[in-house]
Amino acid sequence: MNQVVNDLLQRLHIADLFTTGYTPWANGTVEIVNRRILFLMKSLLSEFALNVQDWPDLVPLINMVFNHTIRPRIGYVPVTILTGLEPSTLFVTRLDATLDLPITPDRLRELTADLISALDDMHKDVSHRLAKQSRLRHESRKHQRNVKSINFSIDDYVLVAKRSNARKTTYKLDWSLPNR
Repeated sequence: MNQVVNDLLQRLHIADLFTTGYTPWANGTVEIVNRRILFLMKSLLSEFALNVQDWPDLVPLINMVFNHTIRPRIGYVPVTILTGLEPSTLFVTRLDATLDLPITPDRLRELTADLISALDDMHKDVSHRLAKQSRLRHESRKHQRNVKSINFSIDDYVLVAKRSNARKTTYKLDWSLPNR
């Protein structure tokens, strides 16, 4: 950090803490998810009448549930977005015999092109949904009173004041590095 920033930190009595540019766990997201996983594990151990030592047996089940559940924000299942596979449940098994073996190279190219097209369409849909949600949030902010627009340029240092959880009158000051 340069001398100006160090002087500012010293004058404002702010402790400089190093954080990485993007850490999803920095705001407690991982702790919240872990709390939910722990609750789910305890519930399933109780439901299946398993010993606490058998918790590793539940990890694949919980992983499958998380990966095969539709996310309302994006309207798709994570396993579909990442792999193109249809979501499934543990209680329903499907035997798909859609491909006749042996498959010809032309048929393989055709199926691959269809899959690529379907994945591209799905990713565009997800992108449009997220952009629409962002636009709606931005539009709702424009109609609120006492909201001032903020103008930043690339590589600006930003000092952010956030309300702390302890008291409503206390602010916590954090440096936010430029996002690229």
